[in-house]
Amino acid sequence: MITDFIGCDKCMKGYNTLAALRSHVSKDCEKERIACEFCPKSYTRRARLRQHCLQTHNRDLEKYISSNTRA
Repeated sequence: MITDFIGCDKCMKGYNTLAALRSHVSKDCEKERIACEFCPKSYTRRARLRQHCLQTHNRDLEKYISSNTRA
């Protein structure tokens, strides 16, 4: 079964509907991203970055975050 996807021009993620793409763009792609200090990943929400750092790198974000990424 082939499904048509509508792709985001900024991050190349695909969605089944135009409504899903619009929701993604308004919530994820138009916000400034906060980069992980330990890998190439980045997040739009500080809480998600902290969770990633704790789970993936076993480190607390607050100890390592650089001053230029604070909102």
